[in-house]
Amino acid sequence: MPWLFNEDVALKYALQGITVNDANSPPGGREVKVMFRLPEDEVVTLPLPCIVISMLGVPFAPERANAGKINLPYAPEGQDIPLWWGNTSGTYDPGTSPFRTDFPLPYNIRYQVTVYARLMRDHMLPIVSALMTGALPARMGFLNIPQDGTFRRIDLLGGPDITYANFDTGIGDNSQKRLLQATWMISIPTEVVGPVTVLDPATYPWSTQINVDLSCYRSMEDLTIAEVTESAGLCSAGFASAWNTQ
Repeated sequence: MPWLFNEDVALKYALQGITVNDANSPPGGREVKVMFRLPEDEVVTLPLPCIVISMLGVPFAPERANAGKINLPYAPEGQDIPLWWGNTSGTYDPGTSPFRTDFPLPYNIRYQVTVYARLMRDHMLPIVSALMTGALPARMGFLNIPQDGTFRRIDLLGGPDITYANFDTGIGDNSQKRLLQATWMISIPTEVVGPVTVLDPATYPWSTQINVDLSCYRSMEDLTIAEVTESAGLCSAGFASAWNTQ
């Protein structure tokens, strides 16, 4: 299912826009390309300097798991349903979401972000500085995903780790070139949404207040069968629920 596309596109967009300068760079600087790693990629084919994104896995996040029903406060990806905040003001109220579903299953998307370059002073250090103060800070990093109207935090798991190696370009006897690498490990939270019921906007919210009468707990008299059968209980409540007791 295509539930990972939004995060991929948003991360690539966040890493773009970096330029560097060297003795041979064009006016305005040299653009640092951002791409996803494919099995057939080879280092000699990459347009250096560049940033390469690799997805490492999508582990389950049990610490964020919940159970029950919820009105999903964003537009789920990969399901043929309309957006409910398509108004001219560009704003929306998550509390009016018509998307009724089970609590989504939480996951974390693990990415490796690698910078490849040949020049340390002119290329590698400016790129590392731009990422550390921009898309990949040590704290308070976030990812804007306008497709579903959410902001996701970016957790820095490691990096930047800077290394270098020599590789063979395959051209002539003096084909050994130095390749610099800077690597980050990051994690982005995501959710897998199950089947969604789209409610009629004219019918929600059904109620804004629930009053529960707990006066029976102050009485020492035995409950009657009629009182038990007339009772109503609330089994679960979403994040926006409030209680009013008398």
